[in-house]
Order: sequence, then C-alpha cells, then structure tokens
Amino acid sequence: MTDTVAGISVGALFALVASAPLEELPLRALIMAGLAVLGGVLFNVFGRMPGLLDGLRAAAVKSARLAAAAVRASARAGATVLGHLARAFLALAGGAAGLFKGAPRRAGAASAAVVLAAGGALLYTHNPWASCPIPREIPVTASSETAPAVRLIGEAYGRDSADWRGCRTAHVTVTAPESAEELRARFAGGWNGEAPGPRPVLWVADSPAEVEQVRRAEPVTLGRATTVATSPLVLAVPRATVDSAADPRPGRLDWAKLINGVSSSRSVVRTYARTSNTGLLATTGMYGTLGGDARAPERATLEARVSRDAGPAEDAHDVMCRYLRADDGPAGRIPAMILTEQQLYEFNRARAGAGGGAWTGADCPAPAPAPGTVPPLYPLYPAGGHALSYQCVPVTWPDRPELGDDLGGLLAGLCDRLARDLPGLGFRDADGDLPRLDHAEGLARDAAVTPGWPPEIDTALAQAGTAVFGDHVLMALDVSGSMSNKLDTAGSRLRAATDVARELVTHMRGRLTTGLWTFPSGPGGPDAPHAEAVPPEFVRDDGARLLALLDPIALAGPHPDGSLRELVRDGIAALRGKDGRRVLVILTDGGRPDGLSAADLADHEGTEVVVLAFGGAGCGKPAIAGLATDGLLTCYQVDGTPPDEALSTIRTDRATGATGGTGNTGSTGSTGNTGRTP
Repeated sequence: MTDTVAGISVGALFALVASAPLEELPLRALIMAGLAVLGGVLFNVFGRMPGLLDGLRAAAVKSARLAAAAVRASARAGATVLGHLARAFLALAGGAAGLFKGAPRRAGAASAAVVLAAGGALLYTHNPWASCPIPREIPVTASSETAPAVRLIGEAYGRDSADWRGCRTAHVTVTAPESAEELRARFAGGWNGEAPGPRPVLWVADSPAEVEQVRRAEPVTLGRATTVATSPLVLAVPRATVDSAADPRPGRLDWAKLINGVSSSRSVVRTYARTSNTGLLATTGMYGTLGGDARAPERATLEARVSRDAGPAEDAHDVMCRYLRADDGPAGRIPAMILTEQQLYEFNRARAGAGGGAWTGADCPAPAPAPGTVPPLYPLYPAGGHALSYQCVPVTWPDRPELGDDLGGLLAGLCDRLARDLPGLGFRDADGDLPRLDHAEGLARDAAVTPGWPPEIDTALAQAGTAVFGDHVLMALDVSGSMSNKLDTAGSRLRAATDVARELVTHMRGRLTTGLWTFPSGPGGPDAPHAEAVPPEFVRDDGARLLALLDPIALAGPHPDGSLRELVRDGIAALRGKDGRRVLVILTDGGRPDGLSAADLADHEGTEVVVLAFGGAGCGKPAIAGLATDGLLTCYQVDGTPPDEALSTIRTDRATGATGGTGNTGSTGSTGNTGRTP
C-alpha cells in the first residue's frame, strides 16, 4: 500500500504544487494527501482480489514514474499547468489500462476510476479553497416591539443557511422605525432615503388590519400575508391584584371592569396608540364597548385611570425596562401594565434573571441590577381575546416589481422559520395555541385569541388619547420685540417658546400635518401679517425640516406686538377643510389681543385655539382670560417650564377632554389645566 500511496501522491501533488499560489500550498497538500491515502486504501482492498495486487502496484509505480518524468520534462520546457495535469492524467490512465486483463481486473480498475472521477468532480464543483460568495441580503422591517424576536430568528436563519464550508446563503437585516405609525408612514412615503435601514423586501406586521391599511398606499406593493404567530393582550398585575379581582378567569371581565377593578392606589400603564401597536389594540379594546357620544363620560372616566407614566415615544419594552426590578413594596409599587402575553412572558423571564430570550434586561438603557427575588407579574385576560396577529408579508417596489425565484424561496423559508420558532419565544402559534414554556407563571393556555381588529386603524386612533395635539397642527411663533425679555430661567421668552415648539414638532410624524408661521412679519406692528415659514404639510422626515427652521428664528426687530385677532382668523382659515382634529397653537407672551372676540371664534369650524404664554401678562390679559373662561380657547402659562414637562401636562389635559380655560404647566408650582372644561 505504501507504493500505491506514494505513486498517487507524487503525480497529483507535483501537478498541484506547480499551479498553486504559495499561501494555498499547505491546504492543497493536505487535501491531496488525504485523497492519496483514500486511493491507497481502495487499491489495497481491490488488490485482495486474486491476481489484482501485482497489476495495481505495477501500474501505480509506473504512473508515478511517468508523472514525475512528465513534471521534470515540462518544467524544463516551461510547459503550462494544463500540461502537468494532462500528462499526469495520461500516465495514470495508461497505467490503469494495463489492468484490463480479465474480468476481475477490469471490474476493480473500473471501480477505482469511478471513485477517483467522482472525487475530482466533487472538488471541481465544491472548491474547498475558493472564497465564500457574498450571501443574499434580506432586509426585513418590523415594529420596535416585534423586531427583537424577528432579529433573533433571522440571525439563526442566516447561520443555518451555511453550506458545508460555512458559507452563508442569506443574511437577514432587521430594522425598526421608532414608532408603529412611523413604520406605516415609511411605506406610504416610498421608504425614501431618509428612512432608517434598507428598503425592506419582507415585513413582519403586527396585524392584518395594519397590512390592509398599508396595502392601500402607494407606491408599495404587498404580497400575500401569512400568519406566523399570535399573542393576546393582558393586564399584567401583581399576585395580590389577581386574588382580589372579581373574577380572574380568562375572558370573564371586559377592559373597563378589569381596569376599574384595579386598586385606585395602583396606576394602569398603557403605551400610546400611535407609537405602539400594543397600545393601539388596547385602546381599541378599552373603547370597543363604550362607543357613541352618550358614553363619552364613561370613556373619560376609564381614560383617567390610565397613567401618563408611558412617554409618547416609548414602546412596551421601554415601559418594561422602567419596572424591571421594581418590587411591589411601598417604595417600589409597580403599576398594572397593558402588555401582550408574550411581552409579559419576556418581562417575567428578565425579572427571574433568565437569559436567551428575544428581549432581556440587557436591552434596557441602564444596566439591570443582578437578578434577585423579584416576584413575577400575572395576567388578567379581558373578554374578547384581543390579540396581535403577526403577519409575514413580502414587499415589492415599482423599480423591482418581482422578487425572483431565489429571493422568493429565501423569504418563504424565513417565514416558515418564524412560524416554527416564534412560539418558543413566548408567542402563540398561528392557531392561538400556547406551547409549554419555562417561566410561564399564570399564562392561561385555554385563553381565547381573537386576532380580528376594527376594519380601520384610523378609527381606533381617532378614539385614542394620543400623544399629539391633533391631526393637523399650525404653530404661530411670536417674534415681536417683547419676546427678547428674560424669563426667571435666564433664557429669553423666544428661546423658551422655540424649545417648546421643537418638543412639539418631534411628535408630528407620519400622516399628521404641521405648519409654522411667525408673526409679525415686519415693522407694521398690529397690521403686519404673519410670515409663513412652512405651510401645513405632511411630515415625512421626523420633522427635520421644521426643526432646522426653528433653530435660526430670531426676533423680527424692535417691533410692536402683532395682532392676535388677525392671526387667529388667518389660522382658522388655513386649517379649514382638513379632516381630523385641527389645532392652532400660538406661542406668545400675550401679543395684542385687542379686538379678539367671541365672534372671531364662533365660526372656527372645529379648529381649537391653544395659547402657550411665555412671560408677561400672558393668560392674564383680559381678552384672553375672558375667551378662555367662555371655553372658546385654552391658554397655558408655560413660562420657563421644561418643554417635555409642559407638553406632558397639556397632553394629559387634552387626553382627558380638559380643553377650554386657563392653566399653568408647573413653573409656578401648580400643574394641570385649572380652567373650566366645556
């Protein structure tokens, strides 16, 4: 066998060494040595046949000698690599031909030739030393609440697509805009260059209704949606609250009874409907049985139980981070939280210090303390079984209307992988069945799951106490000379007003329209018209254009105050005819309200007028105070209150229906709207 191995090795290795780059010699030599040993074993096995061994040995030695001679001769003549391989092959073939003397010899030689040919073909088609090809990129988008799970499974899918050399076929990139509404707006806007992440070819949506809303948009085209998982909404509460519930069995109480049944000392946290699909579906469920004007007081009472602890830009995971390590003692009483069942499962795993899920305490902005004995929260399932129903949706665009068979196959494989693996992360499967999971305290396997949503998401959004002022907002910024006066916070009135305007702009994304005026526009004082910096238009760039215009705004000069009467009349006219909630926001130190009367506001056609006052008499000016008392406008004395705190107070009032009157946002020690509510 030694002679056989040597014969094969010499012919093959010399030919390969003559053509291989220097850095590949060790790898190629190792591979060919292994093949030589395999060939020797095969030849030795076949040599056990009667009379075959001598012929094989002679052929191998002869082949080696001929191959070596060919290498030396070709080296002297400067022959090409092809010549080396050809001569070595001919030598081996010639030697093998001598074996064909009798049936046993022909069978053994044929078998060896087939094995060697198959090995050569395998090397040719699966070159082990070639560079890995670039994997196919699969850009995926999902809401910020769903993206962690999709990202985890996408990474596993990419790893498992690797071939025997470790070369991946696919690479999955998952991006998530800051809010659910922004994601839908990105599709409607064509996912322009300012959108986060690459343009997706797959969308993991949170509901069929969300898919249908985007399907009506241009220019995106959505393929057939496939349900890959579900997760019902729950009210997550401490064990004591479950024990005190009137009927804690799944589906026995509606949202209103569940929330109103929670102890008045414990708040109920719900994410905002425009930011979070969890919050959107919760709002839909809460108001589903309280429709119509006749039940408006009940809706207001229910909304008053909802805490404002969740910020307008926070999703369910942000809320979970805030209470991750909180106990239910007097100093750390945690609220009741509206979450999906899967989010509660992740929350309890993180509280127990378990790792390996899609979302963990390590995802929180601040490092989480070491795991301790923090008790889990338990679910209360409302009647109706409202659930998120996760959809796998292929996406095409006008410049690429077809996905192609290769990409389409990869997307189908990824959707199958999501359907298989999401239940292991706390989701239910497409049929609503919950697998057996660790750290699944209190999860009800028999809870009803109803994935159907209202036919229009916009209807639910209109009912929600949302984080924005309205659907169409026109801001008018006072740039008269008096706005240069200082506030107690050392900054000018104009600076405080622009800071609040900036905070307001950051929440005017998506389908909302926002405009910006300044007044007066020149030295004409009361008679000078406003200047239009930005007309009311859709905000598709997260307000970047408006923010850029707010920075350089300066005083119009030492000019007298502009006329609030003309400004209000022009603002109402500019917003006329727009669907949804229309709001004119005037940021001023009081201006000149002379002449502004109830008659000017009588024909407002549903436009709300909100005055934010900075210094001076502000809301105390008689004309403004009188109209506020009559419920024709609302005035807030903001002064130097931090912008986020000021807007938080105003949003709270507006979400609970407290419009009309005068109030203070906190700069003088009081909070909230203290005026009458019409």
